[in-house]
Amino acid sequence: MKTTCLSAGRVLVITIAAGIACGSATAQELTATALYQMYQSEQIVADDNYNGTQITITGVVSEIKRSMLGAPVVLLAAGSPGAAVSCKFSDASEEQVSALEPGDAARFNCTVNFILGQTVHLSGCTAD
Repeated sequence: MKTTCLSAGRVLVITIAAGIACGSATAQELTATALYQMYQSEQIVADDNYNGTQITITGVVSEIKRSMLGAPVVLLAAGSPGAAVSCKFSDASEEQVSALEPGDAARFNCTVNFILGQTVHLSGCTAD
């Protein structure tokens, strides 16, 4: 399904899961690849539509690590080499995160923050 997102006079057309509304106040479901592609295609539009928005993100776990401050982080593969969506959890979620392994299918509820390099960063994640 193609979804057209409008922001500041710009138009972004992307292919994402059915039922997604740009900038909707309700939680939306996106794949890690779709979110990454949106940021790569038009970062300003993606920021306008998703920055600070809670979404449900799905994807395949590529790596599990800790942030610089020790919080659990799950990286989801985003469709191209080096591309990822970083899902940061609270310390209280460590047990849920430790049960995951690379290659697992994952589904989390997170808040979209920003893109840096080839990684879209999400925080406040919980297992769905």
